[in-house]
Amino acid sequence: MTEKPIRVDLEQITPTVSHDPDPWKKNPPSFYGMDYLDQKMDPGTVTRWDDNGIFYGLAVGVQGLTKLTPIKSILEVGCGRGWVVRHLRNLGFIADGMEYSDEAVRFSVCESRKGDLTEKLPYDNGSYDLVLCIGVLSHLPATSLINAANELARVSKRFVWTNIQLAWHSHQLHHKTFLPHEIWSLIFAKAGLREAEEYNGFLKKCGLDHPLRRATIWDKVHPKQSGALNLWQEDAEFLEVLRSIAGITLVDQVRAHMLWQISRSVSDTVLGDIAEVGVYKGGTALLLSKAVRKGVKIHLFDTFKGIPAADAKKDLHKAGDFSDASLERVQGLFKQDARVSIHPGVFPETAKELSGPFSFVHVDVDVYESTLKCLEYFSPKMSKGGILVVDDYGFPSCPGARNAVDEYFKGEGFVYLPTGQCVKLY
Repeated sequence: MTEKPIRVDLEQITPTVSHDPDPWKKNPPSFYGMDYLDQKMDPGTVTRWDDNGIFYGLAVGVQGLTKLTPIKSILEVGCGRGWVVRHLRNLGFIADGMEYSDEAVRFSVCESRKGDLTEKLPYDNGSYDLVLCIGVLSHLPATSLINAANELARVSKRFVWTNIQLAWHSHQLHHKTFLPHEIWSLIFAKAGLREAEEYNGFLKKCGLDHPLRRATIWDKVHPKQSGALNLWQEDAEFLEVLRSIAGITLVDQVRAHMLWQISRSVSDTVLGDIAEVGVYKGGTALLLSKAVRKGVKIHLFDTFKGIPAADAKKDLHKAGDFSDASLERVQGLFKQDARVSIHPGVFPETAKELSGPFSFVHVDVDVYESTLKCLEYFSPKMSKGGILVVDDYGFPSCPGARNAVDEYFKGEGFVYLPTGQCVKLY
């Protein structure tokens, strides 16, 4: 049985309160000039010129969200002068900003891009893992809301995070449209988005929600709509391991289950060691150690100081990204597991003493050069029937990884999974 289509009638989305005698009219970019940018966001709070306070708190909130689900690339639509974007970049994210106000773009601290949410945004489909749209939608005329939701969903690969004004304040005369949350849900449903309840609980816990400014994370991945069963939810052993790696991996549960299934199957039938390059905080390495049979050696490679090198012409990540890993903490995860050998340093120099063969390899290094070196090293050493998985192949934030795979396996077959991973069978 399929879900009935949701119809959104424009008559349902007329503004409940508006100071504007013509609330359907769009304000020109000049309306949001320096007087607007320099005003208080709320009485008694920081101004929009201030790069601390609420701006930094929002960026840290996004960082906290990565403990629950992988997020690498972020677009803020309606970024003002770009303080949030700048903080996100300082925290290691690939972050960009788009703004309607000409003066905000002119005086941007993050080289933001000009765009209009009532029209088509200047970005390709699925360009970012997360699209932020904070305090923006209430500015739009009601007739533009469905287009706006569609554009946010189109540009996002997975999540949209909105903070929408639900009621009118006397100091917010620039706002046009105020709707109950139920109507916003209908609008976003039409764009193919549903509330991500598991993540919205996180917003409330962190104090990022407010009764009059509803913070909501919308998710465009809905397994129920495809009719497929979420079989990992019936695997008690996997779910227990998944809970144990929460906060120490950027890999979501679907990709984690792929690794769980493939590594377990291969280790039972193919001779050879297991290896992972790009250990980060050790989450997927711990998962692999739980999945494979006893007696199989496991080799873990990472600098534990972040990405060692990146090519600005091929990669979006830069050297030093993901430097918040700790060798000591990863060692602590495996202190009771004699099968595991940890090789800190730059790969493949740290693997010179190994000769293989390898039955399963997980490559999660994000950039062109590191991915290519992994393929060059492991491919000749893979056992017949062995499998190599590249985590980053289908992610817009990792074009270098994809180029390396395409270049190395040119003329050979490999499988791209809807999870973003690619798989090579030897």
